[in-house]
Amino acid sequence: MSDSVSIYYHESGAEQYHQLISKQPTLTQEIATIREFAGLDIVDLGAGTGRLTMPNCEP
Repeated sequence: MSDSVSIYYHESGAEQYHQLISKQPTLTQEIATIREFAGLDIVDLGAGTGRLTMPNCEP
């Protein structure tokens, strides 16, 4: 398994990153227990890939 430097700081790590996160569940249900977000405008201020917010976006 690759270390975090090769995954996060090298372009070739993108595929490994996507393999790693594909095993993680989305947070939709957990967020909904805090507050229902259907119909709300949501701003993702993270600097990442959007993997937590994109599954909750309308098509």
